[in-house]
This record gives sequence, structure tokens and C-alpha cells, in this order.
Amino acid sequence: MIQTNQEIKRICDKILYEYALLDELKKIGVPHIIGSYRMDDGEQ
Repeated sequence: MIQTNQEIKRICDKILYEYALLDELKKIGVPHIIGSYRMDDGEQ
């Protein structure tokens, strides 16, 4: 199955925010979103 960058980002957003993975990671340290996900989002 080939997915577009937008579809992959939508899935990642769901995991990070709707399933609260980012909040759980913050409990043990400072999470850093890296790689193409970060670049696609326009973050620096």
C-alpha cells in the first residue's frame, strides 16, 4: 500500500495527539519530533 506524505502525517498526528503518545513521552523526558515528519510540518 502506497500512502502519501499527508496520509502518513495524518496517521502520525492521530497516534501522537489523539492517542496521547506525546503526553506519555513527556512524562519521561522531552520528546523530539524528527525526520521527514518534522520537515513536512514546517517546524525547525
